[in-house]
Amino acid sequence: MFLVRGEIYHEEVWTEWIGNLAGSVPSSILCEEALEQCYRDMQHPNWPPRSVYDEQSFFNIVVHTKPHFTGYAKGSIFEGRIVDERIETAWGGHSLVKATRILMKAALQDPYTQRFQLLCESTIPVRSAFFTHQQLLAQNMSRVGNPHEKWEHVEEAGFKWPLAMHEEWPELRHHTRSHSQWVTLIREHAQLVVDDTYINDLYEKHCFQSDEKHNTWCIPDEQYFGTLLSWKLAEDLQWGYTGDLAMAPVQDGDGVPSENIDTELLIQIRGSTANTSRIPWYHFHQAECHAVERPTVRHLSMDDSKEKREVRCIEEPELREAPAYTRLELYRNCAFFARKFKRPSVPVVKKLLKGLVII
Repeated sequence: MFLVRGEIYHEEVWTEWIGNLAGSVPSSILCEEALEQCYRDMQHPNWPPRSVYDEQSFFNIVVHTKPHFTGYAKGSIFEGRIVDERIETAWGGHSLVKATRILMKAALQDPYTQRFQLLCESTIPVRSAFFTHQQLLAQNMSRVGNPHEKWEHVEEAGFKWPLAMHEEWPELRHHTRSHSQWVTLIREHAQLVVDDTYINDLYEKHCFQSDEKHNTWCIPDEQYFGTLLSWKLAEDLQWGYTGDLAMAPVQDGDGVPSENIDTELLIQIRGSTANTSRIPWYHFHQAECHAVERPTVRHLSMDDSKEKREVRCIEEPELREAPAYTRLELYRNCAFFARKFKRPSVPVVKKLLKGLVII
C-alpha cells in the first residue's frame, strides 16, 4: 500500500524488484491441472499484461495519491492502481489515518491479499522479492510496535493523549499505544481497522498538535492502529502484534544523503550486524538478523513448456505440496524495507541494489 503525494521516486527499482517474480508460480499450482486452469482464469482480466506487475500474483499494489495527481504513465507497474477515493493529507494529521484506511479497504477487495504493508514514495526494498514475500507470510502477527508498552498514568501521557480523550473514553488509559506509522497488518487486523468507527472518531476529534505554550503532541497515525488493536485484541494482544517491524527507520529530516548510501549502510538497515552507527538510535530491531535468504517455497515458470513441467512434477513429487507459509522458518529482527531515500538518491540506490542482487 503506497501512501504518496504522487511521484514514486524509486519506480524503476520497484519495477525490477517485482519483475523478478514475473512468470513464477508456486509449483503446487502448476503441478495440478485444475489449479493451473484456475490460476490462468484468475490472471485473464489482466491479459495482455500492461507491465510486469500483471505477470505475477505475489503482490497486490494499491496507491493513494493527492487528489489532483493525474496518474502514472502507460506501462508503469502503478498504472491503474490508484484508489478511487482520495483525500488531501498533511503530516501529523488524522488525514493520514483516513488515507491508510482507504488503502486497506481497497486492498481487502482482493480475497488473496493476506498482509498489508504501508509504504511511501521514498521507500526502497532491502531484500529480494521472493524472500520478502515468504517472510511476511511466515509471520502470522501484525508488525506494529511493542505490545507491552502502556501509558496508563494519564498525568504522564497528557502530551500524547489529551485529557479530553480520556474523559470521553476512560478505557483509553489501558490501551494507549505509540508506534511507527509504517505498519504491517495481517488481514484480520486490516478488517478491524476498516470496520472501526469509534476509535477513529475519537482520534479525529481530539488528537492533534497544538500551538499553545503547553502544547500537546498527539500524532494519530503513530497511535491509532496500535490503540485500536489493543482494545480489540485485549488479552490476546501479545500474540496479535509484534515490534519486529518490516520497515526500518534510517534518517530524520530531508532524507539520506546520496554520499552516505553504500553497502555498509544497507547491512545496518537490514539488521545484519551489531554495528548500528549509521542508523538512528530509535532503530527498532532489538537484535541481529541472521537470515538465510534461500527460497524455501518451490516455484515453476509459466514460460516452461507444459511437457517440461509435467516431467518435473513426476520426478520431484515434493513440488506438488502446497506452500505452508506459516510453518516456514521465521527470521526475526530483519528489515525488508527502508524509507527516506528521496529523489536525488535514485541512481545511487538503483546501482547499489542491482549490484547486491536485490533487484
